[in-house]
Amino acid sequence: MTGNRSLGLSAGAVAEPQPTQAHIHQAHSQIIAQLRELDKTLAQIACQGKACRDIRGFGTMGRRCAQLQDCLARLFRSEEALFNRLQARRQETQAMVQTLTREHRTLERSLAILVLALKALSTGDDLPLNLFELQDEMRELIQTLERHIDAENTLLPLFQAT
Repeated sequence: MTGNRSLGLSAGAVAEPQPTQAHIHQAHSQIIAQLRELDKTLAQIACQGKACRDIRGFGTMGRRCAQLQDCLARLFRSEEALFNRLQARRQETQAMVQTLTREHRTLERSLAILVLALKALSTGDDLPLNLFELQDEMRELIQTLERHIDAENTLLPLFQAT
């Protein structure tokens, strides 16, 4: 995924600077956009059937999914570091922080399942679910992530208030 370094989400072993609220919003937007792009690719594949190998981006779908999964994991770790700092200063945020952290793990598991399915699709291996179920799962992940982001957006402004 391009642009990760500008978000403070680089993959290097050096300690990364804490992302700002604006960086987190930007990362959220990029992740949602990439998921929607994958959803469009799935829709094209569903329409074109076996001719799907000619679809632009089909061959790189597995790699793009893995990069997206990586970026999401780094973003979640950065957010959780912020959540922990906030929770240490404002105890009333504890329940919300715990809920958001649990949702991170659930979203990571959902994306991991989709990544495996999309990699299988791009390599011609057997899919663990049919293409229409895969589309439904992708759309559910997007909706769940959007709801999660909305919940985070109620918490993130508290950083500026402390």
